[in-house]
Amino acid sequence: MRPLKMLLAFFALGFAVSCGAPEGEKPMEEKLVLVPAKLTFSADGVDEVHFTVTRGGVDVTAEAQVCQTGKSCLTRPVFTTETPGDYEFYASLTNDTTVKSDPVTITAITIDEPEPDKAFRKNVTFFTFTGTWCAPCYTFKNTMKEVMEERGDEVVSVNFYMTSDAEVDLAEQNDYYDQMTGAGFDLGNIPASFVDLDTPLMDDEGQPSLEEIEATLATSAATPAPVGIRVDSEKSGPYINVEAEVFASVAGEYRIGILLVEDDIDARQMNDTTGYEEHYNHTNVLRTVAAGDVFGAPAVAIAEGEASTATHRFTVSSQMNAKNLSIVVYVLRYAADRWIIVNSVKATSTGLTDYRYVE
Repeated sequence: MRPLKMLLAFFALGFAVSCGAPEGEKPMEEKLVLVPAKLTFSADGVDEVHFTVTRGGVDVTAEAQVCQTGKSCLTRPVFTTETPGDYEFYASLTNDTTVKSDPVTITAITIDEPEPDKAFRKNVTFFTFTGTWCAPCYTFKNTMKEVMEERGDEVVSVNFYMTSDAEVDLAEQNDYYDQMTGAGFDLGNIPASFVDLDTPLMDDEGQPSLEEIEATLATSAATPAPVGIRVDSEKSGPYINVEAEVFASVAGEYRIGILLVEDDIDARQMNDTTGYEEHYNHTNVLRTVAAGDVFGAPAVAIAEGEASTATHRFTVSSQMNAKNLSIVVYVLRYAADRWIIVNSVKATSTGLTDYRYVE
């Protein structure tokens, strides 16, 4: 039996050698990746989509060409059109067209001027101060997830994480707590949630039920918004460039706030029964506030039927998952003794989000 075992071992060795890469041949290299700066854009012949080509995380755009599927290649990695529709592109190396990326699709849409005779639809904004270490926050987060599942098209939710947990910290060092308390908001107990930066959801009796939150939501959403919001965002390297246009159907002084939020973060969360849940899906997590002010940029006067534009560039850090990032834009107006939110929108970080009207 011993010669047989040696013979089998010999054949096994020969098979292993034959399955390896032939001598002198390079191992398979990383695929090309085609990255459009935005996935939706205006079909106006002016709005441009810039493409970047990477390989193994390295920018090789200068060594590649971007081609429209079934048509010719672009003379430079930029595309614009006046025709709405879907457009599919791929990238290949200029000196070796057999090396290609997977295709990507971008969408050109028609962007109309604001319609002053229509009422802008209002989104209700929830700003919630929370923490991974906070057991009562677990219950409230799950309730809000139910709200988002049922009424998500009417709600913009943002979670401000308080910095206290040494092992998992979803918050950046900031003074948002001081800004809120300085404006008269009660953050003595966490969670603390405010509707449109005006109505507190929590009271001395504790957390509201799903039905109570939906009733508050319905009340806030009943009045049309005095402003509409259009957002145009695009990625450029480690940055996200945001342009927010606010159109006023009611003249007044307004402040515009812009946030970067992230969804689907897998991190621990304290619950109120068994302690820490090691893998909890955190959504609508605040990452960065433009200009560092929860109450937005300095007020600007917007006349009826006119628009004002605010811009900001966010830096995407290595701790963020770029695919899960969104932009929140909200508009505040002074009422009684404080600035309250009169409309908001959660927008894609790679494209256009247009005005919405009451149907």
